Amino acid sequence: DLSPKERTDIETEIMQRATRVVVTSPQEKLDMVREYKVSNKNAVVIPPGTNLNNFFPLDKIKSRKKLGIDIDKKIVVFVSKMERRKGGLTFLKTIAEIKKKWPIIFDNMEVYFSSGDPRKSRRGVESRYDKELVDTINKNNLDKVIRYMRGLTRETLHYYYGAANVVVMPSYYEPFGMVATEAMATGTPVVASNVGGLKWNVEEGITGYHADPHDYKGFAKQIVKILNDEKLEKRLSENGIIRVNNNFSWKVVTKQMLKLYLEAVKEGKKK
Repeated sequence: DLSPKERTDIETEIMQRATRVVVTSPQEKLDMVREYKVSNKNAVVIPPGTNLNNFFPLDKIKSRKKLGIDIDKKIVVFVSKMERRKGGLTFLKTIAEIKKKWPIIFDNMEVYFSSGDPRKSRRGVESRYDKELVDTINKNNLDKVIRYMRGLTRETLHYYYGAANVVVMPSYYEPFGMVATEAMATGTPVVASNVGGLKWNVEEGITGYHADPHDYKGFAKQIVKILNDEKLEKRLSENGIIRVNNNFSWKVVTKQMLKLYLEAVKEGKKK
């Protein structure tokens, strides 16, 4: 393995020689320009495509019946890999805050928490993190509302998005945030950290809301705001579907990539 400095030097040379460098969000572009000295012109924002054949609007009641979820409950969903940076502990503190400040809402909630499957991991650190998550649930007596799921198929995940009133992404950093666009494509509002790609793909007050990554109290307020207002939830849902279709679908992204390739080839011929 190369040392961090050697790797950075090689990456910098590659970036500076490239005709174009594709980045997934405006924040990643800023990082690339600052860290690798890529020119502003050569760093082009093209997001990862969201497959609208896999993630499309679902009826909330039908989704809940499919999963055996109470149709009258308020449903909050957290989905991530088994990684600490995804903010699982912040999310659990958020639910504990709702329990403390809004007990009536808490009593009418079900929380579906999926953070990968440590049993399929070869890294002991993930199993330790999994234990820490479970201990936090038990310590705060959250097992009444939290359903901890380990590993979901894409189809099942789609139904959980469809069943939710809100999907939460308290990541400490996220270059783009596919969970956010998948949830919005399904018609579900998102409350996310104001970091990386999330502060771009989730539009504040339009498709969802933001909070600082470690601010569990801020996350709790934003979640409750949506759970308490069906009209707001509906508006955010409709806007999210439109935003993903217009900006993050494979159809849109493919056109952007094709345009980029043609520009790069044309520029290369002039050299």
